[in-house]
Amino acid sequence: MSGGTRARSFKLHLKNSLALRPFAPEDVGPLMALFRDSVRKVARRDYSDEQVRAWAPDEMDIAAFGARLGRQTVLVAIEGEAIAGFAALDGQGHIDLLFVHPDHQRKGAGRLLLQGMEDAARATGLPRLSAHVSLTARPLFEAMGFAALAARQVPLRGQILTNFRMEKPLQTPGQPS
Repeated sequence: MSGGTRARSFKLHLKNSLALRPFAPEDVGPLMALFRDSVRKVARRDYSDEQVRAWAPDEMDIAAFGARLGRQTVLVAIEGEAIAGFAALDGQGHIDLLFVHPDHQRKGAGRLLLQGMEDAARATGLPRLSAHVSLTARPLFEAMGFAALAARQVPLRGQILTNFRMEKPLQTPGQPS
C-alpha cells in the first residue's frame, strides 16, 4: 500500500486548529525526529531510560524509516505549519505507528489520527483495526474503542518492553450493529 496514493482519497479532518494531510516524502526526517522525541519525552513516564533508548536509539536508519512509511497509508496531523503527530496503517488494518509530538499531547491529535486510521480502514473495507500499543498510548486507544486482547513482552536491543495487542472491530455502512 503506497502512502502517497491511498492517503489522497481521504477527507481532510479538522478539529480545533488541527488538520490531517497525507504523508509526503519530505516528511521522513521530521517524522523520525518526532518519533524519537515522543518516545524519549512522553513514553519515559512508563518505560525506563534503557527501554526508551532501545526503542528510540540515537542512530536510526532514515532510509529504512522512509521505506517503512512509504509502504503504508500515513496521515500527518498538523497545526498551522507544525507537525503535531502521525500514524501509519498497513494494508491488513494494523496501525504500525502512531506518535504525537510532546508539545501536542492531550490536544486531540492522537484522537484525530486514530479517527483518520479508522476512516482509511473503512474506505478499503477492512473489518477491524489492530495495533501493538504502548503502556503510554493504551488509554487513548481504549478511549477510542479498542480492546486489549493480550499483554506482550517484546525484546528490543537487549531490553524487554511491555505493550498490548489491541483491536477494534469496524462496521461498514449498512452493516447491522
